[in-house]
Amino acid sequence: MKSFDKEIRGMFDEQKRSQRLEFLHKNFMHANWKDGDVVYVACTAFGDDLMKSISKKCEQLKPGARIVTLTRQLINSDAKAFREINRSHCHTNFGPATAFVYERIDPMALEKDREKRMEQKG
Repeated sequence: MKSFDKEIRGMFDEQKRSQRLEFLHKNFMHANWKDGDVVYVACTAFGDDLMKSISKKCEQLKPGARIVTLTRQLINSDAKAFREINRSHCHTNFGPATAFVYERIDPMALEKDREKRMEQKG
């Protein structure tokens, strides 16, 4: 973190320099992600059960948060908590992969959109 503060933080404008950046070395499933703006998960070798758990945890993120997964896609629940906004094919040191970028959707916006569609039908 000291090298980030010394070498990188000064490149940002005043508002972004004041933002908190935190790196944690722990089991990420036990970490609190709720306040995260960006979550990156290199999940190439993860199984389906772990991807379901990660996806469920991503549903707790605030609206507008971004989630980036490598190789594996999130599993969207019935709540439609996030939408894919981009995907990019990339080359990693272990070979080709796809990065998927998602946005956490505002649940209230989803409900308002559903109500609007219902009104248009009726």
